[in-house]
Amino acid sequence: MACQARDDRGILGVNSQIPLTVVIPAYRRERYLEEAVQSVLDNDLARSAYEIVLVADGVTPHLVRKLEDLGVRVITGDAPSVGDMLATGVAAARGEVVAFLDDDDRFHPGKLRTVMETFADPKLVFYHHAYRRISADGEPIAGPSEFKPGTVRYSLPVPWGGVGHMRRLGAFYNCSSIAVRRRALLPQLPALRKVTNAQDFALFLLLTPPGDALVDGSKVLVDFRTHVSQGTHILQGDALPAPHLKFLEGTVRSFETIRKSASTPGGRTFALCREESYDTLLWTMTGRANGNGHAPWIRSFHAILGNIRERDIRNAAILAFLVGLSGISRRAARRFYVPLKRVEMSSLGLLRLLASSAA
Repeated sequence: MACQARDDRGILGVNSQIPLTVVIPAYRRERYLEEAVQSVLDNDLARSAYEIVLVADGVTPHLVRKLEDLGVRVITGDAPSVGDMLATGVAAARGEVVAFLDDDDRFHPGKLRTVMETFADPKLVFYHHAYRRISADGEPIAGPSEFKPGTVRYSLPVPWGGVGHMRRLGAFYNCSSIAVRRRALLPQLPALRKVTNAQDFALFLLLTPPGDALVDGSKVLVDFRTHVSQGTHILQGDALPAPHLKFLEGTVRSFETIRKSASTPGGRTFALCREESYDTLLWTMTGRANGNGHAPWIRSFHAILGNIRERDIRNAAILAFLVGLSGISRRAARRFYVPLKRVEMSSLGLLRLLASSAA
């Protein structure tokens, strides 16, 4: 039975009682959970201004009692997905604004105050800031940031080009860097419950207008822990163990759910592109094509993503695949652009044809 505090449809008229709720999903993992909770409590915002809601599946009763003694509200049950846990937390939240924290990440001390100051703007419904990568042991990982300095703001519904712009700045990765105005997500909780992967993308693409979305690449307010138990860790290497095929299949299905439920045309288009790209990636990992090229392929896909017009959405995946598979330059790949627009074939079918020809 799913973790569900109350019926999603019955809470739309409930008034918030406090400014902020922090929702922490914990799915059969305890190693970093106390540290995550303590990072919230170490913030400089008055404790009366926020609550912590932990949605737990597989957390031991001893730890549950310990966290409850710290003032954490704990909801336990069998969760079919992390998306279901997030939806349960949002449904149970009393805060007007909801900030999310993965059970292995940690907030910086000024996180909550910054979130509240940012959401003092009544038009804002989505906020995404930068993060710092840390190791399993909590040490900072050196390397370039995924975020570019500066801010970008769009009003919902965000057009296709705007979604790509936000993504290029660094948005939509890491739930712990995301906060939303609760009313903008409530109507989409049934869809969010079906999302097994890509929850960070879903928290934006499922938002309902009106309102504004803000991405701030200049503020680092979260430590994002990178370790082998994460699903996204599989994209960092060259091997793809059999269990990770299930992860990719879940990602394809999740983007299909997001595409069908997204509130705006730009969101549906973006979800479609991600859905087809992961579908193609899953296919290339089966051994019929170059199975060692997925990391460069993903980078190529992101590089091309923002430059393809909405009506040519299928070609984004095709062009990126050409770059990753054959190693040709991006400029050379784009010479296929005009001919591909005239091909009457699904992108996946065409990619398989191209892969067979290149093999």
